[in-house]
Amino acid sequence: MTQETAITTAHSFDPVTREYVLPVKVYSDGNGGWLLPDNTVLAKPKRATVELEALRLNATGKAWEIVPDYRRRMLWDKATAAVAANDLQLGQVPAAGATHLPPLPIPTGAPQRNAWNARNGSWGLVPDYSAIQLYEKASGQHAAPLEAGTALPPHLTDIAPPRDQPGPWVFVDADGMWILAPAPAEPDPTPIHGEADA
Repeated sequence: MTQETAITTAHSFDPVTREYVLPVKVYSDGNGGWLLPDNTVLAKPKRATVELEALRLNATGKAWEIVPDYRRRMLWDKATAAVAANDLQLGQVPAAGATHLPPLPIPTGAPQRNAWNARNGSWGLVPDYSAIQLYEKASGQHAAPLEAGTALPPHLTDIAPPRDQPGPWVFVDADGMWILAPAPAEPDPTPIHGEADA
C-alpha cells in the first residue's frame, strides 16, 4: 500500500461539547500527514465508556477524557422519592440530594414508603401509616396517626371494625378480625353465706 492510498481511523467530536461522536476513516495527504475533516482528531480513546460515562476531548485537544454523563437520565429526590428535574450537562453529576437510582416499587395500598439509606447508597422500604386510619384493638376506637417510618404497634390495627353494629368491638389477632366484646358479667344474685343473717 502506498502512502497516497493509506487509510487510518480518526475520531470526531461535537464542536460545542467536545463529546466523542464516532470513528471516521481518513486518508493520507501524500506528505506523511492525514486529511482530517473539521472536528476530528487522530488521538484514540484509551478505553470504552460504561454506563453514566462519556468521552470528551480534553482542553488541549490532544487526548480524550472520561467524564460523568447523567444527561437524559431520570433523577429522584432522596428526601421524597419524587422525580427530580434534570438539567445536567456533560461532565456534571447530580446534586447530593438526588440520585439516578429509581425508588423501589410499592404494592398498591401497602403502608410503606421509600427511604434513602445514605450509608448503603440505596433505597429501602419503611412503614408508613401516616395517612392511614388506625384503630385501638381493645375498643375499636380511632387512634392517633403515626409518623412515617414508625412501625405499627401491636395494640393498633389498620383494619376498620364493622359498622353494621355499634359494638363494642375487640380485635382478635389470631383470627385477624373483629368480634363483639363480651358483655360484662352480671353480679351473682345469690347472697354470700351469712349476709342474710346480718
